[in-house]
Amino acid sequence: MEHPTHDANTAPSETSANAVAPAALSDMPQGATGSSNAPQGAAAKSSKNVIIAIVIVTVAVLAAIAIIVGAYLHNIDQQNHRTYAVDVQISAEGYDPATASPIPVHVEGTDFEDNTVSSNFLIAADGTEPLELMRGTYTLTVMGSPILADGTLYQVPEAAVSVTVAMPEGGNADSVTATVSDTLTFTKLDPLTITDDQINAAHNALTAAGFDTAQADTFKAAATAARDTAVQQEEERKQAEEEARLKAEEEARAKAEAEAQAAAEAEAERLARLEANARELLGVPDDPSITCEIDPNTSYWEGVGKEVQRVVFYENGEECASGYFILPDGADGGRTFNAYSR
Repeated sequence: MEHPTHDANTAPSETSANAVAPAALSDMPQGATGSSNAPQGAAAKSSKNVIIAIVIVTVAVLAAIAIIVGAYLHNIDQQNHRTYAVDVQISAEGYDPATASPIPVHVEGTDFEDNTVSSNFLIAADGTEPLELMRGTYTLTVMGSPILADGTLYQVPEAAVSVTVAMPEGGNADSVTATVSDTLTFTKLDPLTITDDQINAAHNALTAAGFDTAQADTFKAAATAARDTAVQQEEERKQAEEEARLKAEEEARAKAEAEAQAAAEAEAERLARLEANARELLGVPDDPSITCEIDPNTSYWEGVGKEVQRVVFYENGEECASGYFILPDGADGGRTFNAYSR
């Protein structure tokens, strides 16, 4: 049986009838490879970009919202935790905020969130920060005496005062008010009674409340100098007073002695006149051997309504004459004469 011959350059008939020979790559248009998938890839890339943009916008919006909400909440928090000035009334004779030390005070209590508050403050003097507290209830006590420029100290009030910082019902942060239950009243201390312990206590209270130590030292020195000056002046006053008292006593004693001397001399002169008048009226000779005795006591002569005094003369120890003579010097005579008869 003969087989048909095959020409190597001729495709079998079946093959040419039933199949299409693949085209050579060189015969395909440039860039045509995979061209059937190109529209689908572009659409996917576009969708991805849209999604990214949406996400970015969403994140930005959320971030902006977060910032706004955070700022709002921060503002609310600041409003809630706002502090308010507390006006403490001070009554202290001679206190000058421009030259005196501040007043050290201690505040204890709880704020509106029930947090415990315990702090020291310096108030009243120029340059000090105002006392400011958040809403809450507190007590304020004075830690020590302020010191004036001239060194004056005060007796500080012992009782605490109540401080309330509150918001009225239905109010807001701007309607909060601070009230203090009483005035802080200070009484000046007598510098003569002030001790080193009191001066040190005032100094230490100032520094404990945050006052500058060097300035506190200056006020302490002023208080010490004022006390020492007062003590010295008091000692000088007492010494001058004692010297004046001694001088007055000496002058009074000298005056009394002079008056007594003058009175004694006047009485001696009166008695001498009385004796002389009595001698003349009784006829007693002026003989040194005849002595005179005058009764120091007087008596009342009703007949003439006058005081009389008895005079007795003695000769050789015996009474030789006597009589009562009208005072003061017997010049007017007298009564009950016993004339000299020898």
